[in-house]
Amino acid sequence: MSAVISILSDLIRIPSINPMGRSDCDPATCGEARMGRFLADWLAARSIRYQIQNVEPGRDNILAFLPATQNSASTILWEVHQDTVPVDNMTVLPFGGVVSQGRVYGRGACDVKGSMASMLAALEQLAQPEIFREKNLMVAFTVDEEHTFLGVQRLASEFDALLPPGWLRPECAIVAEPTHLDLVTCHKGVVRWVIRVKGRACHSSMPHEGANAVFAAAPVLAALESLASQIANGSSHPVLGTGTLSVGMVRGGSAPNIVPDTCEIIVDRRLVPGETAVMATVQVRSCLNGILVGRQGVTVSVDDPWLTCPPLPECVPDLVLESLLRNVQRHVPNAVTRPVSFGTDASSLAQIGIPSLVFGPGGIEQAHTKDEWVEIEQLNQAVSILFDCVAGIGHR
Repeated sequence: MSAVISILSDLIRIPSINPMGRSDCDPATCGEARMGRFLADWLAARSIRYQIQNVEPGRDNILAFLPATQNSASTILWEVHQDTVPVDNMTVLPFGGVVSQGRVYGRGACDVKGSMASMLAALEQLAQPEIFREKNLMVAFTVDEEHTFLGVQRLASEFDALLPPGWLRPECAIVAEPTHLDLVTCHKGVVRWVIRVKGRACHSSMPHEGANAVFAAAPVLAALESLASQIANGSSHPVLGTGTLSVGMVRGGSAPNIVPDTCEIIVDRRLVPGETAVMATVQVRSCLNGILVGRQGVTVSVDDPWLTCPPLPECVPDLVLESLLRNVQRHVPNAVTRPVSFGTDASSLAQIGIPSLVFGPGGIEQAHTKDEWVEIEQLNQAVSILFDCVAGIGHR
């Protein structure tokens, strides 16, 4: 068994579920604390310098540092998140790390412990005393990517203070997500918030005594549908197309015989470069301004966003991108640069001026699935690519 497969199986066996706001998550499987301890112990056992950056109680970013073997070297950043989504309805052992028919199975195998295992395997090779390293390497293992991006946002807010003395800011950040080993150079952002419709409860036998918040939500939903159409037919980014708006959840009512006094509408808005969370929130509030006026006892409010991930514009300098692509294509000849529609930690790093892209083994179509897996061939290819990014060609 190769090192990367062994590491990935170990990582999958360590539950690190992000509860994502749920209250029914088993404490034995939720949170990144176990993963953080494993990473710290793994780095210490290999005499790799590391630092713990607290984000929330029990949730720590783990930062590793491996200096170049020459002075005045440039720096590269690898970033990968520790958390996974929940394991409901999985048909394979969620924490089994089973190896079968050229694949490794389990929660996080694809998103994103496969990438983490590739980074750790490459880091272990690079840390050998006889290995020449062309660049300084910083590796950030962050928390809470699957829900509200707290980890990368804390990393970004303190980034310059975390760099070792004499290290230059990274020329590029490689952010781990499943891309089939393509280089993702831009992606959409996302902002999510709750719209609250409040009425007045009463017994359903006398509905005229109350103000039905679910009924009152109907024109709100109609207005949002109209806005979604306007956005979809609006100005378009040359690579990513248009932004989108979707209502993903509607919650209201407590019993059939009670007129509901609240209804919550959960909105997902995808952003393209040039759009911001503030702009999107103002747009929705303007759309709903005046809705339900004249309906006695009903109010509509738009919460501040509870999740924001900015879009990632194409920001990696051409020379750096061309060098990285040549490196990837030495191992994966058909690899390309391309956009994606989902959000990642890369955009938060780009916002503080670190040119960022997204890269990793596996495909997004396998992420979060009931039988999540990643191909071993891509894991091994990722290790070689990541090694070459730091060691430079000719030093393998």
